[in-house]
Amino acid sequence: MMMAQNFMKEVIKMKKALLIGIIVCLLLTMVAFPVNAAEDCVYLSDLTPTSTVIRNANWPWTMDLCSNYKVPISIGGTEYEKGLSAHASDDGKPTTEIVFDISSFNYNTFSAVFGKDFGSKGTTNQTKVAYAVLVDDVIKAEGTVGGLETADIKVDITGAKKIALQILTGGDGPGDDCGSYANAKLTNSSSYLSDLTPVSTVIRNANWPWTMDLCSYYKTPISVGGTEYAKGLSAHASDDGKPVTEIVFDISSLNCNTFSAVFGKDFGSKGTTNQTKVAYAVLVDDVIKAEGTVGGLETADIKVDITGAKKLALQILTGGDGSGDDCASYADAKLYNEKVETPEPPVDPDVPETPENPVDPDVPETPENPTVPETGDNFTGMITLTVLVLASVTCMAIFTKKRSSHN
Repeated sequence: MMMAQNFMKEVIKMKKALLIGIIVCLLLTMVAFPVNAAEDCVYLSDLTPTSTVIRNANWPWTMDLCSNYKVPISIGGTEYEKGLSAHASDDGKPTTEIVFDISSFNYNTFSAVFGKDFGSKGTTNQTKVAYAVLVDDVIKAEGTVGGLETADIKVDITGAKKIALQILTGGDGPGDDCGSYANAKLTNSSSYLSDLTPVSTVIRNANWPWTMDLCSYYKTPISVGGTEYAKGLSAHASDDGKPVTEIVFDISSLNCNTFSAVFGKDFGSKGTTNQTKVAYAVLVDDVIKAEGTVGGLETADIKVDITGAKKLALQILTGGDGSGDDCASYADAKLYNEKVETPEPPVDPDVPETPENPVDPDVPETPENPTVPETGDNFTGMITLTVLVLASVTCMAIFTKKRSSHN
């Protein structure tokens, strides 16, 4: 009887030990292997500038705080968590400026909201302050604001090596000219074709023209493959032998590298009563880059490289079985910059790591030169640590059980 009671006590101890082990394991994995969330932008206030010019040491460029009052950035009556702030220099003195090297980033847009930053002082001084954004030493945006006025800034930075933000007096002296670039960031912005003006179109007839964000035939929201889309372009295929239904856009100034869309028959409110097929073709600078045929609820995911292209043409054709009910849409048709990952240099197979060719011990382990990957192997590390902890707990449990059986 006593042995049974002792055995039950040991079982309870084992369960507690196992539970504690699991909890410790989870805590360790959270600390040792944090999961990094994917970023779709880079805030300039998180970067290190290559150079700065300031009014004086009292009002330097500050990150995420108002330079004048050292409180959260606040412009136009709105407070922002992120941004850069400084005070304009006197007229005739070197311009207040901050410069960043952005050559290693693959983003196409800089955006920010600029305004006077009164901090806790309020809008007691209505003097104006000016801004200028330079990309590779060329002014891309400039203007002047006063009081609670703000300026929404959006600048193309495709292929740029550096960006400079300047703060200047508004022509009425530097008094209280503390300005902030709130929410200043680098992003990849997209352009929907339906928001652009085409340079030319070919249509079947006036009843079924190219329509933006609506089904050409039924004038209802675009719907392909059973899914409704808020954005896109739609038209009806012309009869075989007639000029091909086509829409052409000048994209030479947009500096994007990718076009994508979902193509399919657009039945609108009619449903899938007609199963005839319809074809598509995407031409970049007059060269076909994507083509195919769909029918019914079939769709085609289109993705085309448009790097350096001057024009983009979308065509809708019959699928070889007549033009009946051949209304189709390029849903979610947009231009954007797809981030290009720089591949790791290949390892030379002829130079294996051996005792004769060891890793250089003089190279310190730094975030730029880690011996343990900072990201990418989180899942493997978590599994390994979990197995080790559970194995240890199990061994302890088995050992405890053996001791109790001997007793």
